[in-house]
Amino acid sequence: LRELGRGGMGIVRLYEDTVLERRVAIKFLPQELATAVACERFLREARTLARLDHPNVVHVHDAGERDGCLYFVMDFIDAPTLKQRLDRGEHLAASEARSIGIQMLGALARMHAIGIIHRDIKPANIFVLEGHAWLSDFGIASQLGQDGDSLTRTGQLLGTRAYMAPEQLDGRSVDGRSDLYSLALVLVEALTGRRPTTLDTQVLKRMPRSLASVLQRALMVDPAARWPDATVFQGALANAARRAAVRSTVSIFLALVALILVVLILRRPGPSLRPDDLAVLPLQYAGQDSIGWRITRLVVSTLEPFPLLNVTPAASTAEWVQARPGSDDGTALPPHTSHKAKGTVTRVGESLHASVEIRGSGNKLVEALTASGDTMDLGRFAHGLADSLVRVLSPSDLQAFRNIRYRPVSVKATRDYFDGEDAFQRSDWSAAERAFQRALERDPQFVQAAWSLMIARRFQRKPFGDVQVALLQATDALPPFYRGLLQAQLEPDVLERLSQQEALVRASPGSGEALLHYTNELFHRGALVGRPLAATLDTMSQLAEEFRDLNHASTYDLTIWGNIRLGREEQAWRQFHRRAALVPPDDEYGLFHRYALWSRFSPWKAGLMRMIRFVSPAPRTLEELARLHRLGLTMDVPQAQVDIGRLLDHSDAAPWVREAGIVGQALGATALGRPSEGIGLLDRVAGSRDGDEIALQRLEWPVVLAALGLPIDSGLVARARQALGRNSYHGAPAARASFALGLDAFAHGDSAGGRRYIDSLASGTDPVAGRLAILLGARLDAARGAHAVALERSRIVHVLDSASYRAGPFARAAAYLARGESRRALGDWVKADREWGWYENSDLIGWPEGVPQQGEVDAMLAGYARLLRAELAIEHGDPATACAPLRRVAELWRGSEPHWDPLMRRAAAALERTQCQ
Repeated sequence: LRELGRGGMGIVRLYEDTVLERRVAIKFLPQELATAVACERFLREARTLARLDHPNVVHVHDAGERDGCLYFVMDFIDAPTLKQRLDRGEHLAASEARSIGIQMLGALARMHAIGIIHRDIKPANIFVLEGHAWLSDFGIASQLGQDGDSLTRTGQLLGTRAYMAPEQLDGRSVDGRSDLYSLALVLVEALTGRRPTTLDTQVLKRMPRSLASVLQRALMVDPAARWPDATVFQGALANAARRAAVRSTVSIFLALVALILVVLILRRPGPSLRPDDLAVLPLQYAGQDSIGWRITRLVVSTLEPFPLLNVTPAASTAEWVQARPGSDDGTALPPHTSHKAKGTVTRVGESLHASVEIRGSGNKLVEALTASGDTMDLGRFAHGLADSLVRVLSPSDLQAFRNIRYRPVSVKATRDYFDGEDAFQRSDWSAAERAFQRALERDPQFVQAAWSLMIARRFQRKPFGDVQVALLQATDALPPFYRGLLQAQLEPDVLERLSQQEALVRASPGSGEALLHYTNELFHRGALVGRPLAATLDTMSQLAEEFRDLNHASTYDLTIWGNIRLGREEQAWRQFHRRAALVPPDDEYGLFHRYALWSRFSPWKAGLMRMIRFVSPAPRTLEELARLHRLGLTMDVPQAQVDIGRLLDHSDAAPWVREAGIVGQALGATALGRPSEGIGLLDRVAGSRDGDEIALQRLEWPVVLAALGLPIDSGLVARARQALGRNSYHGAPAARASFALGLDAFAHGDSAGGRRYIDSLASGTDPVAGRLAILLGARLDAARGAHAVALERSRIVHVLDSASYRAGPFARAAAYLARGESRRALGDWVKADREWGWYENSDLIGWPEGVPQQGEVDAMLAGYARLLRAELAIEHGDPATACAPLRRVAELWRGSEPHWDPLMRRAAAALERTQCQ
């Protein structure tokens, strides 16, 4: 009747059993997925389900093989999954969560009793309807003591990372207690709506206490400290349910009185915490606000990685204080906070003394505290203050806070560190880098300075691998929050990387650091996984306005860049002026931003600026232009890139500057519909420092562009095809030549020829060739009409970020264009449009000043992709959305060469169909 789902373990479809007159779900393994390992796992899942005769497990009725496909028939559960409910925002009441937990634990007790471990318990594998729950998807279940080494590659993790127990994540052996950990995480998410991570499990404190205590034991890192088995865990949940039922039958008045008496007798009530629990107002230091401010920031930065106490960012608190000069009578609280800390720091000899009051709503004094420390050990002093704040506001979590590894540093190193932070805030990244480097020289163990040094280099597009390696070697010294950020940065799959960063943002709602990394990643690479640039920019703008830790120049660098690209003039200028208020008047990036803005929206002003400012530029200015001008494509101002490139080309600057200008012209000219000119320009740098790579690209460009559907001079294509086919390449260049020729074969309907190139690529051990073989294989699947298989196979494109440059500049673009065609063939035009929006990325390595990169080639194809998206919108009855992109295409291709006429006619015909004014 219809497809229910698909994945790497098979396809599930809904069928009507015409004999028994009932609906069933049939899972089958198509021939193209039927490797030996996949077949064994598939059969094992069927056998596992057949052995589990339990009311809370999906039941299997039959299994077999038909037409080369393995299959098994199971109950059709006409119910939503828990994931679907949570995605709709339907958080579970405590009673329903307990009920689901008890049912799932009954199923797990049966499984574990016969030696089966599920290993992939998550909301998507639990169906819930009218109080009844079913556990499904046993595709990676294992027999206890027989973990199927033959089915699992060394180091391969099976399951879903977000719900894995620590021992499963570490690749250690698992048992029934690993399933209990995963189920507890699922119940936490079902109750709170927060996707659990190792940093987020303390959200338990926001749940009913009896339920939280039961789940907390299941979530212990050490398996030996968890519930011993599913039956005991089930009993504990049942007891919690009975206790809840008893409490509900007692008079509300008596229950409240009893609760108050117990609290008064047993312990002093702590304050009711909520986001944000605390705002630390700038501490006064003998009238020197700057010193007090630095101590304040160090206290806040010590508390920020701690997930159990939400702290208002220091910049937000300072802004609130500055907005109320002389009007603070001491009673007001910063918005969205429940407590504030306010006080002074004084110095007596070599000692520091702090006097701080913690006040709640109505200016009620919660506690007055003091702390002392050594002026030469400012880090320990700040940590002592932070420790005292946690002791007062969340005493039950004090030991957890103390368990966070933190190594105090000296005053001089701390001063350098904050100098770097100040420089970073105004986007003076080189000064920030120098300051962080000084801090590390004073104290090589200053982990936070090392972290910030890595970020400062990253924002300058400088290599930062050495610092990253040092941080990896010191992960035990990093707070969990920073470890999570580092692990997310190292994740090769863009979609998974963004998911991990989203989890960190949710787990640390008070951290500007998490938001900075997440929004930066989303801006540069979100389009590669279907996140439209427009939505990302809107989010970034809101965050910069509402989250003051992001109100710095680097945020506006991105929002200016993106809004220029989208043609949003008013928003781009607004972000430009906000940035200008934070930086010096002679800021070099501001000059380029202004030039890009005028190039996009007032070209005549850009022309005047070139004549006045760039008529005879100094050598340093030429080098800055060489670094910056090739961002023109990703800003959608290719003409500006061509103009500046020509200026660099004709200057007397260093050879690398002139070569950067020539390559910039080549990319820009091709984006403007002049590929013959662009390819000819590459000839001029074939003998440069990157001559071999340029020579290879010079042959790839005509062959691949023609294979992707662009009208390229047939003579250029024929000569390049012949040169690529001479088998004179080795290693990655040989793989790229085969990939280009394979694309060419498929474009001409020669599937047999394409298959030969796939076999050639797959025959060796080179990982680049292997990836390219997979992408060509997806083309073969699509040629056969197996578009769903092609999409699944080509998901490897999500790991082809710019760090995968050895796969060539066209691999990613070819993959996304093909994925869009497959989505279109399957009738999913919304996802097709998102695939074809991949070019909105700005995924670049360093400053693009050498050979053309993937991100530049993606942007070079923006006009063609816009045309495809516009035609798709018209085809599916949404012509209004096609107007703006088609107008932009007409602007870009106004001076295109004659070979480009077929595309020009297509664009004109599409524009006519929209009836745009």
